[in-house]
Amino acid sequence: MGVVPSWKINAARWIQAIEQSEIVSRQLATNQAIVDAIMSLQPKAVLDMGCGEGWLVRALTALNIMASGVDAIQEFIQYATTKGTEQYFIASYEEILQGKLNGHRFDLLSFNFSLFEQELTQQLIAFTPRLLNEKGHLVIQTLHPLNLPAEQPYISHWEEDSWKGLGKGFDSPHRWYFRTIADWVQLVVTSGFRLTKINEPLHPQTQRPLSLILIGQKA
Repeated sequence: MGVVPSWKINAARWIQAIEQSEIVSRQLATNQAIVDAIMSLQPKAVLDMGCGEGWLVRALTALNIMASGVDAIQEFIQYATTKGTEQYFIASYEEILQGKLNGHRFDLLSFNFSLFEQELTQQLIAFTPRLLNEKGHLVIQTLHPLNLPAEQPYISHWEEDSWKGLGKGFDSPHRWYFRTIADWVQLVVTSGFRLTKINEPLHPQTQRPLSLILIGQKA
C-alpha cells in the first residue's frame, strides 16, 4: 500500500497514540531531541514537513517560533487546526514538488520521521532549498540504523511494515525506504546543503541510539 493511503486509514489511530503518549521512544528522547535541534539554530519561521497532527508545530509555537505545518492527510490538518492558531497547508510531497508552496519561505524545514520513499525523498530534499531563506536550515530526524535487526545487511533497502513496534490498532502498513547513515549524508550534501551536525539521541537507560538527526545549512 502507498504511504498516503496507509496514513489516511490510520489517521485516527495515530492521533490517539500521540494524545495518549503511547510511543515510548518519543517520550524518552526523540520529541525533545527534534525540538532542541531546531531551537539550537534560532530560526524565526519553521515549516514542519509531514507535520501529522501538529504536535511539533504547537511545541515550537510555545517557544515563540512562527511555526507552520504541511501534510497530505486532511484528517491531520483538521485536527491540528482545532488545537491552535498556527498556519497549516494540505499538500502531498508531489504537490509541493509541483509548486504548491511556491512563494513561501522559511528559515528552517523539519522532517520528523516523515520521509518514507526512495526517489520521492531524493527529489523532495533537492527541492527544499527553494523554500528556504538564505542560510536556511534543514533538520531531518529518522530511525537510527541500530534499531533494525542485527542480522539484516547494512545497506539501504525497502522495509515492508511501517507500523511494526507501534502497538495494536494500526492497519494496512506501507513500505518505507531505509537508508544507511552514509546514504543520508550523501543525500543531504548533494541536495544543496552543508552538513553541519549529526545527532544520535540516546535511550536514557540503555544508552542505545533511538534516532538519527541530520542538520544541514543551505549552501
